[in-house]
Amino acid sequence: MTKKNTVNQGLIGQWGLFQPDRENFKKFMLKTGMGPTMIKIGTSIEFDVKIAHEGDGKKIRISLLTGFKKHGKGRQMKLWSNSFNMYDGKPKKYISLDSRTIKSTFEVDDDGFFVEKQIFGDDRISYVRCRLEDGHMILNYECEDVMVTQKFKKR
Repeated sequence: MTKKNTVNQGLIGQWGLFQPDRENFKKFMLKTGMGPTMIKIGTSIEFDVKIAHEGDGKKIRISLLTGFKKHGKGRQMKLWSNSFNMYDGKPKKYISLDSRTIKSTFEVDDDGFFVEKQIFGDDRISYVRCRLEDGHMILNYECEDVMVTQKFKKR
C-alpha cells in the first residue's frame, strides 16, 4: 500500500450504521478473542463512527458512539476513541473496549482510504479496511477466514 498523509475528505464526519451484518460480525469478534458478553453487546447495539482531523491534520480521531442516552440527555455516549498518525506506519498500543491491549498500524492508500492492522496480545491479527462506495462508508473487518462488511450512511 502506498502511504499517503491525509484521508479522503469524504470520510470526515459522522456515519450511522444502516446495513449491519450481525451474524458475521459475531463470528469476527469471536475470532479476535472477544468474550461472550462483549459479543452480545457488540451485535445488539447500533453505533456511529465519527472521523475527524486532529491537530495539524496529520492525525485523525476515530470514535465509536452509541445511541444510548448519557445521563438522561439526548446526546450520544462515546464508547471508544483513538487518534492515529496517518504517515508514520509505526505500531501504536491502545486498550480495546473489552480491556485487551492491541498493537495497531494505520495506513492511508492513494485514494485516501485507510487500513488498520490490529495485533492482539495472543498474536491474532485482524484488519479493518475503510472506503467510500456510492456515497456510503464501507468498513470491512477481517480475521482469519471471517470477513464482515458493514455499511454506513452520513448523519
